[in-house]
Amino acid sequence: MSDNSLQSGSGATVFAGRFVLKLSKDRLQALLIPKDDLGLKAAEMEALNKEIRANGVVHGIQPVPEPLPDGSFCVARGQAPQAGKNGCLRPHVRPAMVRTPKQGGDGQGRVDQRELDNISNVAKDQLLLEKIPPTAGVPGKDVLGNDIAAKPGKDMKFKTGPGTYLSEDGLKVYAQANGKFAMVDGKASVFEEHVVRGDVDMTVGNITFGGSSLLVEGTVQPGFRLKCRGDISVGKGVLSAVVMAGGNLTIRGGIVAEEAKALAKGDMNIDFAENIHTIDCGGELVITDFLALGRHIRTGKNLKAVQGKGIIAGGECLVGGSVYVKELGSDEGVDTKIVVGVDKDFEQRKVQTEKDLALWSERLNETLKNINALRKIKTESAGILDENQERLLKKMDEAMPKIMDKVNATQETQAEIEAELERRVTECVYVYERIFPGVSVKIGPAIRVFNEEDTRVVVHFDQATRQIHLRKMSDEELGAMTDLPPKE
Repeated sequence: MSDNSLQSGSGATVFAGRFVLKLSKDRLQALLIPKDDLGLKAAEMEALNKEIRANGVVHGIQPVPEPLPDGSFCVARGQAPQAGKNGCLRPHVRPAMVRTPKQGGDGQGRVDQRELDNISNVAKDQLLLEKIPPTAGVPGKDVLGNDIAAKPGKDMKFKTGPGTYLSEDGLKVYAQANGKFAMVDGKASVFEEHVVRGDVDMTVGNITFGGSSLLVEGTVQPGFRLKCRGDISVGKGVLSAVVMAGGNLTIRGGIVAEEAKALAKGDMNIDFAENIHTIDCGGELVITDFLALGRHIRTGKNLKAVQGKGIIAGGECLVGGSVYVKELGSDEGVDTKIVVGVDKDFEQRKVQTEKDLALWSERLNETLKNINALRKIKTESAGILDENQERLLKKMDEAMPKIMDKVNATQETQAEIEAELERRVTECVYVYERIFPGVSVKIGPAIRVFNEEDTRVVVHFDQATRQIHLRKMSDEELGAMTDLPPKE
């Protein structure tokens, strides 16, 4: 039989006119419609299936016809094609999102959290996004045995923003530098600078930024924390907050309050600091107005306070280089301690070496004492020790050279530190206006406490007397106040 009538839509009469064989519009089903009330009761399935095949239905023939609600029977089912998936972007890092701070229940819009997680930090060469290409889909087949093409997925085009680069195959987006990852106008971007236009408060939250520069135009409010891999600049002061910079730190407007801390691995420039807990600077510390009552002030290089009031008064300053200041101390005689030529890391190394030397020296003495005691017992026992004593003596004899090596190495380190201390005694304290009673200065092994006011002096270590001396500042040194020695 021909299948023309079947494909035309009118159907083909089969099995002696008792059934009409039709196809669904999509040709994914072959339907058998009974023309009498007997249905399949008097039909011989083998003969019926033969006629169905003869009409061109050759794919997906059902072993047993499936009855349908309308009284017809599905005798064959094809496979529908599966459309391909569209191309898409797979994120490997969650981009920065602006979050609405959680509101308190008092109806006044108060925020009850500081960690808003508004910055997505990424490292240089970190994988950010990956383009997944479209798939071709899976072809289908109708009941006539014809292949049905699958609709392929659509490709997608995407653009990259600043601070990123593509892999050679154009499918992966990487960070070009350390910074924050954000989607800007649909483009993956990495920014090395983060700017806060106002204050760091509850609407901004604590900030941890892995880029090269963090700029806060306003004030860092109490209780908040800034941390940046690179430089930090604050425009209007820090109030009882913590600021940590991996590079340089600049604070305009000053830093105040007992809980305030400023830490930087590079240089630090601060308008003023008053009654603060910590300033820890790896490079040079410049105070453009005054420094008062600082509890823990450390700088790896010079400390300069020659602009504005130029005052350092109260607290303790541990300075790796020299000190340049207009006024040191105050006329109230507040205790002001200055230690020059010793930075934090060097001081920690010195203290640790002293502890190590004491520890290993004690072990050496104990080991010698125990060895001598066991050898005495051995002599008094005609050269015989019990098994445990013999084992202990052997163990100590083996440990002895190692302990001595440790002692010798630690003594050499201590000698190197002492030599470095000798070199650092060349650092001085330059006072361009007044030094007040209550000031103490430590340079190398010597300490001097000042009981009288003096003006325009240089506090220095005298190698001949091994004491701290005072001399009047030369005109050349006075003239250098506006042109201080450059940073190393």
